[in-house]
Amino acid sequence: MPTLIKPTRKPKGKDTQTSSTYHIRYYCPHLRRSREISTRCRKIRNAQIRLREFENLLELGQVGRNFSFCQSFGGQHSKSRDLETWLQVFATDLRAGRIRRHGNRKPVSKEYATQTLTRIRKVIDHCGVKDVDEILLRRIICTLDKLGDAKEIRSAQTRKHYERAIKSFSRWLALTDGPLDRDPLSDMEVTAVDTTDIVHPRSAFNLEHIRMIVQAAWKGRIFRGLTGPQRAILYLTAAYTGLRAKECAAIRKSDCGDLKMICVAGEFTKSGKPAVQPVPSWLRPLLSEFVAELNSDEFLWPGGWEKDEDDRWVTCGWVKSKDAGEMLRHDAKKVGIIIGREGRDANAGIVLDFHSFRHFYVTQCCSAGINDGLRKKLARTNSSAILDRYTHRDVAELIEAAERIAKVSLDGLLGKVEQNG
Repeated sequence: MPTLIKPTRKPKGKDTQTSSTYHIRYYCPHLRRSREISTRCRKIRNAQIRLREFENLLELGQVGRNFSFCQSFGGQHSKSRDLETWLQVFATDLRAGRIRRHGNRKPVSKEYATQTLTRIRKVIDHCGVKDVDEILLRRIICTLDKLGDAKEIRSAQTRKHYERAIKSFSRWLALTDGPLDRDPLSDMEVTAVDTTDIVHPRSAFNLEHIRMIVQAAWKGRIFRGLTGPQRAILYLTAAYTGLRAKECAAIRKSDCGDLKMICVAGEFTKSGKPAVQPVPSWLRPLLSEFVAELNSDEFLWPGGWEKDEDDRWVTCGWVKSKDAGEMLRHDAKKVGIIIGREGRDANAGIVLDFHSFRHFYVTQCCSAGINDGLRKKLARTNSSAILDRYTHRDVAELIEAAERIAKVSLDGLLGKVEQNG
């Protein structure tokens, strides 16, 4: 990994001297040793910009044996104001994870990068912008309004995603060396979204739903590469650990230990942090029987992850094809539960899908009386807003809770009320 340093040297008979400019230290595969090149920058901010440019060139294979910033693409590129050129460099930074503020700067998925770039290009194309100086706040807002009127942006939630995408690009342009001195969209307010603005409000399964779906799956045949019992235990694991479909697919036998806890490595989780989730005692015997014949490095639900040419884990099979939802739809249909958007009317205006297992988990944590601190740990979030979004309370539960509030004494008043009535 390239790093910034200020080289030092000690001439004979003199004090140690430190360079006034920052250098980049990296491993040169051509020389088979570490090498240092000057950024020609005295300020750390400018040196960091050069470092990002260098990392881009390194990924593109444009760093040769005699690399110099004076002769590099980066040095010439900083003078360019062509929007398409900067978009290509932004795409490289985005895929490498250098745009992310969270998640330990790990590379983003191909799907996320493609979707973000598609949204940015759609806004820019409708604006007719060709130069970075033409990105103006009023122009972007008017374009988003037109896309909304044309039904190409169908909800406030979708508009928020477009706004975040274009704001990330404009903020990046102001941080890099060259085209913009300030972020032109810094004053853009991201659209506020409440539950009424969400096109497909997701809800949680109830206990009866899960019981019927698990029973139907257990008796089912192989579907999307998983047997009926495999799917049934997958649903139970998702519902009683709160793990997402991708995270469930990454569980190996060695991750289960004595089955009191399930551990998922950070490279497989959404946050990039390891997930350690407790397993209810009643579920352990079933899981124990399920994993008994597996080798320690085997996945409980195979076919969801594989290593690419760079020896990195990437989604494949039923995870990449989003077949978790298809499997659930297949099994739930047998018991009259409609999964997905088409079931909104049948399910009283809400949508049920695979992620509803996670909603069920957080909701049940609330119903069990678990305090907010522990609920956040079990749900693996620090946000109270996320916790509230995943907790679904029905009217009967709210009425019952209201009845538990201490009553004020009305002795001596009830008789007067009846007489006056």
